[in-house]
Amino acid sequence: MNWDETVHLSVTDPRSGWSYTFSENDFNLSLFGSKTVEMLITVAPDASSGDYYHDAKAEGKVFGITVEETIYTNVLTKVTPEFSTIAIPVVAILGLVFLFNRRKY
Repeated sequence: MNWDETVHLSVTDPRSGWSYTFSENDFNLSLFGSKTVEMLITVAPDASSGDYYHDAKAEGKVFGITVEETIYTNVLTKVTPEFSTIAIPVVAILGLVFLFNRRKY
């Protein structure tokens, strides 16, 4: 008799613009077996900084009986300033330093 469980992993209500990838999302699991699966979440380019919660669902089927488990995961995003946001103040400060040094001579 085959006691293997067929498992399918998915994301419930995925966020628009985000992508979700499992290292393996369909596999068989032996009786009392375990498996580690990595989940890669790619943040949407226009996402603002903050906490985002995602629901990953594992659905297993053995002997025609379906078992579901949902795990909630949190992703904390931080917005990285663009080049111009950093470059303009740096250039302005360097210009002032140059201007003040030039007046001394």
